[in-house]
Amino acid sequence: MLPLDNEFSLLYILYLTLFIYIFYRVFKFSRNRFGLIAIAIVSISINLILYLDEENFKGGGSLGVLFYSGIVLMGTTVAVIINNLVFNRKNKNST
Repeated sequence: MLPLDNEFSLLYILYLTLFIYIFYRVFKFSRNRFGLIAIAIVSISINLILYLDEENFKGGGSLGVLFYSGIVLMGTTVAVIINNLVFNRKNKNST
């Protein structure tokens, strides 16, 4: 069940751009694949758990789903940034 409100469509666009960036980094850099794939899988699985339960949307609960999904988006973004910073630091130290 995917809600199609304006707020959710904005969230979907943000997720789409984040995952496009993650998969771009996965295919461009071969050393950092495992970390980025793990971050993407964890983020997708948490969102699937959140969106597949119909009880989360009853009684005005869609705002809660939107809030928690936004938290997951921010956590995923922070994890990708930290992963890229650590990966870039390792590359600078090894050369």
